[in-house]
Amino acid sequence: QAILDSVFTQIPVLGEMIKDQIGTGLDDSGFALVVAIGFTLWAGIGVIRVTQDAFNTVWGVSIMRRPSFFPKLFRALLALAVVGGAFLVATVVSGWLTFANLSGLAKVGGVLVAIGVSSLALLLVFKVLTNRDIPWGSLWVGATVGGIGFWLLQLVGGLYIGGVIAGASRIYGVFASVIGLLVWLALVSRVVLLAAEVNVVVQKRFWPRSFNGRNLTEADERSFAEVGAREIRRA
Repeated sequence: QAILDSVFTQIPVLGEMIKDQIGTGLDDSGFALVVAIGFTLWAGIGVIRVTQDAFNTVWGVSIMRRPSFFPKLFRALLALAVVGGAFLVATVVSGWLTFANLSGLAKVGGVLVAIGVSSLALLLVFKVLTNRDIPWGSLWVGATVGGIGFWLLQLVGGLYIGGVIAGASRIYGVFASVIGLLVWLALVSRVVLLAAEVNVVVQKRFWPRSFNGRNLTEADERSFAEVGAREIRRA
């Protein structure tokens, strides 16, 4: 129950709505339980595989060097266990800090702990899901940016998601909560991708850049060259 409460606090507005809709539990059907676990596992693997592709893309990993279907599936299973455990710890800690009655310096310390735990989880995500030997030191900047981004989402996400649901409910009725959940997942995904891109820009010094596409800088040329090398499909 403590884990569930912590998870629900990570989704502003929608958390309580989902909690109320879940009910008391599963029916006494082992088959239904197996099917539900199977679909949940397959969905999680799909998310991990897409995230792995995204990280390999931003890091310029050549398509030829990416794993094939079955190695990728096996890696996704391992990553799902590692990454899922890391985010579960981050969620529980953040949820506990939300429920804890903190004040003054303790509240500031709680915020720093929440950001730190989320950053560590992201650091692990970046390391495990990228098919490239990247030093830990090249990942901490983006992980920190992502941890702060998650905290900011918690801070202002409730107002934004509440507005999305209010606007969608006029058209979609009871399905407005689903739309709000998709918006929330999209925001979280963007934070993760931006954090990953920060690591690439910092580690490869892809700056300064041209904003208008003219008068290309040296960083622009190196970035374009990497895009070309990434898309090569033959040796």
